[in-house]
Parts: sequence; structure tokens; C-alpha cells
Amino acid sequence: MKYDPKDGDAVLLPEQWFDATLTAEERVSKQGNDMIVVTSLVYHDALPVDIPTYFVTGNPSSLNRLKKLCAVLGIDFDAGEVTADMFSGKRCKAQVKIQKSKDPQWPDDKNVVAYFVAADSTPPEDDGIPF
Repeated sequence: MKYDPKDGDAVLLPEQWFDATLTAEERVSKQGNDMIVVTSLVYHDALPVDIPTYFVTGNPSSLNRLKKLCAVLGIDFDAGEVTADMFSGKRCKAQVKIQKSKDPQWPDDKNVVAYFVAADSTPPEDDGIPF
């Protein structure tokens, strides 16, 4: 296979709101905790970009973000259990931000989803607070 090595450089999306279609899969974290990886498929310049978001049990901040996503999608967080199929195929808007790398082994910055809102809603104004 021949390719241009420059094509392997990280490409970052601009920080803005995107329409997203979600997929999800259930996994186990390195520490052995249950987790769901929700991937937001967004398009930029007609190219598809996948941005994963990890929701892990045992992490209150992660579960708070999951609770907010469930509210956006109409999923009952208070039931105490969610499955990947509850998220897959759902549509929403995702606010994409750039997260600076803190790991010298993986020096590239990356895109992350900072917030989710309903697909038919108007996203809030940016508050200027970094991710």
C-alpha cells in the first residue's frame, strides 16, 4: 500500500456545534469497570469524523455526563442501567472542542465532545470556558 505520510497527521475539527449520529458499544475499562463508548459521527467538509466519548461506572463526573446525554435523548438514566442499543442510531447536536494532549506518548491534541443537546434544539452560546 502506498500513501502520503502527511495524511497520518492529526486533523482537528474546528470548535463548533455539529449534527451527530450516535453509535455505542459496551466495554470493560482497564480497571475492570463497565463502560459504554458513545461515538458521535459528524461531518466536516463532507468527510465523516468519529469522536468517541467514554462513560465509565465508578466515575461520578463520567456518570454525570451520561445522565445529561440520557436527558437529551429521552433515555431513563434513573433506571440504573443503559445499554448500547439505547444510544445507537440516535441523533443530536454535539459541541466539539479541542483537548490539548498531556501525554508525551500521544502528543497530538484531539477532538472531544464537550456537550450534547437535542437534535431539534438551538445550541447555547459558548460561555468561553475551555473544555
